[in-house]
Formats: sequence, C-alpha cells, structure tokens
Amino acid sequence: MAIPKPSIRQSWALFTREEKKNIIIYTIGIMLYKFGLEAFNGSIVALATNRYDNDAKLNNTVNRTFARVGLLQGLNQAFQCVGSILIAPLIKRYPTKLVLSVAIFVFGLLTTILLIMDAAT
Repeated sequence: MAIPKPSIRQSWALFTREEKKNIIIYTIGIMLYKFGLEAFNGSIVALATNRYDNDAKLNNTVNRTFARVGLLQGLNQAFQCVGSILIAPLIKRYPTKLVLSVAIFVFGLLTTILLIMDAAT
C-alpha cells in the first residue's frame, strides 16, 4: 500500500502563524534581492567590458576584455554559491528580518562603492 503524499495545503497548515509570516517575508525578500542582483550584474558587466576595451585602446596593449569579464562572471557565481551556503546558518541563528535587512544593506553599500569608484576614475 502506498503512503499518501501530503499536499501543499496540509504542509502549510503545519506552520504557525509566525513561521508562515517569516516564510513569506523571506521569500519576497530573496525574490527582490535576486532581481536587483541580476539587473545590477548586467550593468556591471557592460561597464567592465567598456572599461577594459577603453584601457586596452589607451595603453596600446592586447585586449583581454573577455578574459577579465569571464573572471568577473566566475567570481559572481562563486560569491553567490558561498552566500547561498552561508544564509542557512544565519537564518537559524538570527531573525529573518535582520538577515535580509543586513544583506540588502550590504548589497546597497557595495553598489554605492562601485558607482563612486566608477565616477572617480
């Protein structure tokens, strides 16, 4: 005899009201964060490509734009992987709101630093 699988509705009923609220906040926060990250990532790659091409042209050196952009993409993937691994213990130890708030603040801070560095150089 097969064991019946619980439905999503039955599984959702196992959580308390507070847990449901935290799950929804976490899910929305991650969706917004990932949207911002992916949108910003494209603009950084375009900026880096333009920058590397321009530097090679000004210095009369061999153009290594795509090697450097590939390195940027690899670093992006590595940091996303590390971030995904680190988020679970943080969520267990600290409130979801705090972890999401800090992640969004750090993302905004890094974005600001990149924009200031681009304008200054």
